Amino acid sequence: MELRKEHLLTEETIYITTYNEKASYFRGRIIDGTISIEMKLAETLSCFFNHDEIKQKFILCSVFTNAGLSFASKSHILMEVLSQFFPQLLHLYPTVTEEINSLVRLRTIIDHSMTDTSNDFIRHRHNDRVQLIYFADGQRKVMSMSDDEFNGHIRAISVVLVSLEHIKSSMRLN
Repeated sequence: MELRKEHLLTEETIYITTYNEKASYFRGRIIDGTISIEMKLAETLSCFFNHDEIKQKFILCSVFTNAGLSFASKSHILMEVLSQFFPQLLHLYPTVTEEINSLVRLRTIIDHSMTDTSNDFIRHRHNDRVQLIYFADGQRKVMSMSDDEFNGHIRAISVVLVSLEHIKSSMRLN
């Protein structure tokens, strides 16, 4: 029997294709959002360290967007700056660095995972979630993300971006 295209278009392959597209969408939106947070964090820190526009652009390009300075390190620097110099902002946004760090952990999992297309998962035909496989501490781990969890992560990204914009604006005023 000759294998033809219509033999490949089974319900299972259509489901797997749709599922992979959804997983890619989830992963891409979260990665894109965390990249925006990382860049907004760099902008915010550069505003604190220099009010001169030319020097601010230099420090932004040379230090805070440098690959050698991790996302988590930038978050730690923000916490130090807020606690030392802007306690009122820290009072307004007491969990901003925890929220950033939580999103950093999520991004790390997504960056180092693959979509679960195992028979054990696919046979259930979930339409309301994706499942990722990653390795941590030498162990294979699985993270399932429902549509509601995904939407919660996107909302968290938006809240952090708005918070950082307000923090940056407040730093410029001082």
